[in-house]
Amino acid sequence: MNGEQIEAVAARFETYRADGTPRPPEEAPLLRALRGEVIRGEEELVRCPATGELRRRVVTGMPVRDGDGAAIGSVCVVRDITGSKPAQQALRESEQRFHLALHNTPVSVAFLDRDLRYVWAYNQQGGRPDEIIGMKDEEVFSRGEAAKLDALKRRVLDEGVEVRHQTWLDRPEGRTFLDVTYQPIIDQSGEVSGIGMTAVDLTQMKLVEEELRRSREDMARAQSVGQIGSWRLDTREDVLTWSDEVYRIFGVPRGTPLTYRTFLDRVHPDDRDFVDERWQAALRSEPYDIEHRLLVDGQVKWVREKAFLEYDDAGEPLGGFGITQDVTQRKRAEEALREREAEKASREERSRLARDLHDSVTQALFAVTMKTEAMAFDEELPPHLKRAVHDIERLSRGALAQMRTLLLELRNDPIEAVSIRQLLRHLVEATAGRTSTQIQLDVTGDDLLPPALHVAVYRITQEALNNVARHARADHASVVLESRSGRIHLSIEDDGSGFDVVPDCPGHLGIAGMRERAEEAGARLRIVSRPGKGTLVLLSAEPERT
Repeated sequence: MNGEQIEAVAARFETYRADGTPRPPEEAPLLRALRGEVIRGEEELVRCPATGELRRRVVTGMPVRDGDGAAIGSVCVVRDITGSKPAQQALRESEQRFHLALHNTPVSVAFLDRDLRYVWAYNQQGGRPDEIIGMKDEEVFSRGEAAKLDALKRRVLDEGVEVRHQTWLDRPEGRTFLDVTYQPIIDQSGEVSGIGMTAVDLTQMKLVEEELRRSREDMARAQSVGQIGSWRLDTREDVLTWSDEVYRIFGVPRGTPLTYRTFLDRVHPDDRDFVDERWQAALRSEPYDIEHRLLVDGQVKWVREKAFLEYDDAGEPLGGFGITQDVTQRKRAEEALREREAEKASREERSRLARDLHDSVTQALFAVTMKTEAMAFDEELPPHLKRAVHDIERLSRGALAQMRTLLLELRNDPIEAVSIRQLLRHLVEATAGRTSTQIQLDVTGDDLLPPALHVAVYRITQEALNNVARHARADHASVVLESRSGRIHLSIEDDGSGFDVVPDCPGHLGIAGMRERAEEAGARLRIVSRPGKGTLVLLSAEPERT
């Protein structure tokens, strides 16, 4: 057919362009191909004269040329797509809905073939989808990341199972945290033909979680450093929630279920009623800011608790939020301060008393001693008065020595700072002054002993001489101390009434106290006595070996 014939045939059909506008006969694809134009899949609408039905067709055409290149004809292929057009339209609409659903979301979708190359991608974060088409993971990610992802995908191919994975990935735009799901794509034969991938970008959520975790850790550290924990009590459900620091303060394993009753059970028994009364008062809108004791593994702790009560619209209590602070160290410091202040007051009182005694009683005793000593040389005194004066002189000297010993005890200076020779002389003179016993003192060697031994020698001699004065009724006694380079030997002996030495007899003549003194000083104490045979107290110690 020539061009005129083709145009005449085309004029008999009512034709439209794809957009529905009428198309002139001279624009028929066959004529345009005859004129040398190549037609590539052009859509047209044609009304069938017999039925009046409008059909949709796709026309592809090209000219036929001779050896000189001149168009001598045309060839066209016409495909009726009327039936498939609604399906295509539905597909386009579905794709539009799919794209709209994923638009501006952190969700990416892709398909990979069995070679694990990307064949389709949509909504890729940080780049265009077509950038990764035809690529493998090693061309997109680092070697380590690609190897990890490749292993997961091969499991999907080999086992035909869905695999989910969360990971951090390094991208040019920064680190990204993805929740990735790989699903097998099954073909008609039941074989895995590829992989469908869905990736959800959780970076912002992960960063928020990380920031929240750091904030909680910082809070926990701050609470630990400050020894302050927080808690919340739901009074309606009777559920108590503690921070980690409160668990530590109360000595309760973390995560232990808690109620108001379990809290109250851990309060010191002597404070339990007080704490409960204050909490019940707080529920009636009174302040709750108290200090009380806990009993934790047998140890007493002090805590300060402060609560802020919460109420519903009707004014009924819902519970409270509060803090618990471990104030044990503060309480101990306060107690130590009170003890130091009491000790300071005691020292000041002892010093005052020592001054008063020295200025009054001691001076009076000294005057009596001097006066009686002078009277003893008066030749005109009758013998019986001389004996009386001599007794008064002896008693006053003993009282004076005992007063000096008492002043030593009252002074704030430690006993260790006073010569052991001087200490023993005061003890001997005081005992001799109040008894008729003749006491011999013999001290050789060092005047200052190691502190613990210094005190032990003084106290044991003091107790032994007290026994001589009170119980022994001895005529003679001796105190002998030898000390050289930390080695000491002390003996206190009398010829008095003696006694049966019963082992482990607490309180008997002060023996238990003497033994404790010896043990504290690392010395050995031995007591030898029999009724009517006197008593020998022996104390010995060797120098410490290094």
